[in-house]
Amino acid sequence: MRMKCDVASAAVTRPRGAPARSVGSTSVAHEGIQVARHPRFEEHRWLGDKATFVVYDCDDDEQYQAVEALALEQIASFGPDTVDEARNRGYRPVPGTIEELEPAG
Repeated sequence: MRMKCDVASAAVTRPRGAPARSVGSTSVAHEGIQVARHPRFEEHRWLGDKATFVVYDCDDDEQYQAVEALALEQIASFGPDTVDEARNRGYRPVPGTIEELEPAG
């Protein structure tokens, strides 16, 4: 989606219905609860660390803090956005979480 810039007024306009973007964390509603999301990956729940091949659940506050500490180039997203897809790509859930204990399938 391209944005237009009016040079005369230096105003940036978005296409009708396009969401506003902000700098920093955004929040989205998930199961009725507002959760923080990385601005570049606000539509993704599961994000992986390319260096360690660990996948993080961004709906979990502690795991999301680990994602915030990663460099942007180090983050992987998955499509479809599921822990099973992350497993298919060789990522494993954070040790000690329920997702780690559940068999892939």
